[in-house]
Amino acid sequence: MKYLALLFPILLISCKKDSDSINQDEIFQSYVMSYDELSGYTTFTANFTYKKDDGKRLKLTGGSIVTVNGETMSRTGTTYIKRFSGYLESGTFVFTDSEGKSYTNTLYYEDYIQNDVSFSLDNSSSYYWYFVGPNLSQGETITVTIKSNETDGGTASGSTTLDGASYVNISSTQMNLLPSGSATASTERSTTRYSGNWAKVGGKMKSQYSSTPANVSIY
Repeated sequence: MKYLALLFPILLISCKKDSDSINQDEIFQSYVMSYDELSGYTTFTANFTYKKDDGKRLKLTGGSIVTVNGETMSRTGTTYIKRFSGYLESGTFVFTDSEGKSYTNTLYYEDYIQNDVSFSLDNSSSYYWYFVGPNLSQGETITVTIKSNETDGGTASGSTTLDGASYVNISSTQMNLLPSGSATASTERSTTRYSGNWAKVGGKMKSQYSSTPANVSIY
């Protein structure tokens, strides 16, 4: 019976999924603002978890609500989404918990990024992918993903967080994953911040800018 008594509160904690069923200071807030050049949309997402970033996902209940730029976000499962047509330079999230306490956080992009025009790549060696846009700033990440359009598939990727970087190195191991033929290359610039207006357990904000994909020939 002693073991059952210890197990019971653990089960209660692990099954929690509604935000008003926990201490409101234990709600971790996660926000993302993403602009996709190809689609021409700016998308905002919000997630709430128990105590930490990878904690149990929470559904906002008990009168709690999240808005972005003054508009209520739609819920899909436990993710809150709002999409706007065109490029928005910033987004302001306001989360109000079930006790009426509000937290306001604003996201913005560090810089834009673009691909070069179409070109050819050798899949037997590494490649230095020079991007178009300001060099990397501290706290930023640039990721390049090359996806084969051929039936036998293959995807190669590389990223860098080096302050001042102007290129991304894609290793030969990654390039070897691409068969000869056509491919599409996508470049994303992102910044993650942990400082903000949070409850006791904290939160994070991420902004990401995705450039229009480039056509690539692999040989």
